[in-house]
Amino acid sequence: MELLSAGEFEGVLERKMMSSRVECVIPLFEVRNLELSIAFYMEHLGFVLDWGGKLDLLSLARRV
Repeated sequence: MELLSAGEFEGVLERKMMSSRVECVIPLFEVRNLELSIAFYMEHLGFVLDWGGKLDLLSLARRV
């Protein structure tokens, strides 16, 4: 196994980062009041309920 110098490693890392592409971000939020949070996201921000909602886990999505 060949070791890279610091400069070589930085070059490899930079090329790898430039070739990466983020296609989707899915944030996770912990809320104190699930019902109020669902209502806010749906009524004010235009989200729709994908699944769940009655327990302590659900998925809201905003289609753009």
